[in-house]
Amino acid sequence: KSNGLIFEPTDADKKRLKAYFDLYIENYDRVKIESMPLGLGQNLSNDAQADYDFYTNQLIGDSTEKEYLKQRLLCFVEAVEFFFDKNNENIKSFLFFANSKGREYYVDGENVLFELFRKLQNHHTTQAVLKFLHGNVDEFEKKKEEIQTLLKEGKKVFVITTYATMGAGQNIHYEYDFNTGSAIKINNLNYNLAKKDFDAIYLEIPSNIIVNNYRKIDSDEDFVKYIYQIKFLQEAGDYRPYEIISKIRTAFINRETG
Repeated sequence: KSNGLIFEPTDADKKRLKAYFDLYIENYDRVKIESMPLGLGQNLSNDAQADYDFYTNQLIGDSTEKEYLKQRLLCFVEAVEFFFDKNNENIKSFLFFANSKGREYYVDGENVLFELFRKLQNHHTTQAVLKFLHGNVDEFEKKKEEIQTLLKEGKKVFVITTYATMGAGQNIHYEYDFNTGSAIKINNLNYNLAKKDFDAIYLEIPSNIIVNNYRKIDSDEDFVKYIYQIKFLQEAGDYRPYEIISKIRTAFINRETG
């Protein structure tokens, strides 16, 4: 049926889609999802607090421009402590979504995130692996395969990735023996029947999603990316046409002076 540009599914299609949807979520009522905020600084052990203070001082020092890194580092430490907590032994896989690939976390050639993870692991005497998942297509696929192999073997793995890396709809669920484990099958469909999602996930508050147009745009790549981004937002209804024209005009000025 159609009414102008609006097309409605037939009753038969509605019935078919509802039946498939019900099948797809048939076991959702058995799944328990818990959520909690991080970054409040209330859940750190004394050892973790000491390590956090030490590496924060190394990373930031007296700088006021990098204050945001202090909060990000706190969230990372709390996430790792949660991962290592003996009350969470059932959490074998943890996916940590960050905004950046972590270049700002290097001090004297050493990655502060890796050092903190190693320190916290020693405090909790828990065996685990830290993996960074990003890179070009070949590098990404190689790292993903390594991670999936470790998880298939029953290893405890903490994965750091970025929104940009996983933004293309990548699926990194892994093989799992539902006959011996405690995970719940959300449905009985044949698609990826023997694979499961990560046990826990942290989502950093997204930032710098759109190219900054309040300064000089340094490259043609950023310029084109910005135009595409705001046109997409216009299509989504977030900007009106006159607002888009103003922003594009500003982008051209910033590109010419860049």
